[in-house]
Amino acid sequence: TGCAKGPKVHLSASNVDFGDVDIENFYRDPANPSAATILSNNKVNVPSTVDKWVTVHNDSEIPIKFHFAGCDPGCAFRVTPVAGSLKAKSSTNVKITFAPTSPINHLRRVFVMTSFGEYALILDIFGSAYTSKIRPAPFNAKAAQLFF
Repeated sequence: TGCAKGPKVHLSASNVDFGDVDIENFYRDPANPSAATILSNNKVNVPSTVDKWVTVHNDSEIPIKFHFAGCDPGCAFRVTPVAGSLKAKSSTNVKITFAPTSPINHLRRVFVMTSFGEYALILDIFGSAYTSKIRPAPFNAKAAQLFF
């Protein structure tokens, strides 16, 4: 008989909350609608993003590959890089970008697949987008957990 160990991988957070974002202050270039810029003094477009970071940690003795599933292009949430590899006993930062286009509550459950991993890691991402005319009801991590 024998014993085998799989990789030990974890995320620095189980959820990312962007809070409330006023989308009336965002300007979208028709040539590149996924690139958000904010209008400054009604004259100059200054690049702006709403970003947060999550760290993928590989605590095992072997290198692993990871892939974030469920963050398709064009969604309100983008993950960069969406996939990669980690050496043994190392970590990397992953950028989560919130780029809402509608004044609603946004929720995405992202699964992080790893090589040799038996289970996917789960990352819940949420944020609320609003305008001066439409503001969704408050939304937070506890509400998201009740949803799932």
